[in-house]
Amino acid sequence: MTWTKIGDEFLPASMDLSDAAFRLHVESLTYSNWRLLDLMIPKRAIPRYSAVADADAAVVELVAEGWWQDCDEYWWIGCRFPDWQRDRATVEHRREQLALAQRRRRAHLVDDHRLCLNCSAKSTDDSPDDSSDDPGRDGYRSGQGSPQHRREEHRLCDKCLRTTTARQDGRGGWMCQECSPQLWMVTT
Repeated sequence: MTWTKIGDEFLPASMDLSDAAFRLHVESLTYSNWRLLDLMIPKRAIPRYSAVADADAAVVELVAEGWWQDCDEYWWIGCRFPDWQRDRATVEHRREQLALAQRRRRAHLVDDHRLCLNCSAKSTDDSPDDSSDDPGRDGYRSGQGSPQHRREEHRLCDKCLRTTTARQDGRGGWMCQECSPQLWMVTT
């Protein structure tokens, strides 16, 4: 989703425009941002998105008042306040960042912490090899080195939802020591 931004200065600056020119300019800003056109509107596109009855007269007025500029097959609509609108590169970069953040969140929710940045569940123990545990062995040791043990160490408590050491409570849930001290009295 893109946004069209109009600052406080827009209203007093546009007071001399007719209603048709005002509407056409706002529609064009919105169209440009929606299509990521960087304020360069194809002349042939105006009838497709504009509801202004006499768009040609409105365009002539916008050019005469210094709001638009003729650039062959395009109208440059950024003569006034172009810095309010985000350019295509910024919008695409933001979309990529939001998509990556969503992938991280979804992976984190299913206990896949490979994409996490500052996650307390992500540790050096999440590596597929256990060379740090015992450099002389190729396999897992029972207990501390097993993948099952690692998952149990870095679970969210179902009650308080804090990242903590949690144990399975026998009903398929996970509880920390503070929320279920009786579960922690039993040694495993």
